[in-house]
Amino acid sequence: MAAINGEPTENKLATGQRGTLQLRLRTKGIAAHSGTPDLGRSAIWPLLDWLQRLRELPTATDAELGPEVWNLGILHGGGAPNVVPASAEASLLVRSLPESRFLALVRELAPAEGSVDQLSFTPPERFPTIAGFPHAAVTFGSDAPRLRRLVPSQQVALCGPGTIRVAHTLDEHITGTELRAGCELLVALAENFLQSNQS
Repeated sequence: MAAINGEPTENKLATGQRGTLQLRLRTKGIAAHSGTPDLGRSAIWPLLDWLQRLRELPTATDAELGPEVWNLGILHGGGAPNVVPASAEASLLVRSLPESRFLALVRELAPAEGSVDQLSFTPPERFPTIAGFPHAAVTFGSDAPRLRRLVPSQQVALCGPGTIRVAHTLDEHITGTELRAGCELLVALAENFLQSNQS
């Protein structure tokens, strides 16, 4: 028995996926009137400096999974233009690698008034290749690690039609040709898994 997780992999079997680590970075300041900023302390400036230090870090890379990348998805601070902001926060999503040091570095580079919350974490995974099927690394996460735990053989294939290059964009689509090739791939995979179980 095996599981197939459908994702836009350009009809290639994924060799693995990077982990997903969600972090919330927070900084605190002291509110004051913008006309007397010396009476307060902005929470935004140290957060921006913190993020810049993270941007300057060298990029870790895995030969199979690719580079470790992170995205600043949400940045929020203050409540009004005429008030020195007393709080600020940033939400990051990290596509993490095995033995990642990113979280440790975030903590090491934090300002005195900064704090870090780990909101969620899915570890990176590697998937076996199957002879006769094209394969490639993917840049995104999926439910394949969770599905893998549902089957006794722990065998999972991550594949499907379409490309991640247009995912989450206004141009997101799958062509009829890609869909037809995807159906053929799924049938071939299912037959391969059934034959493996019988042998």
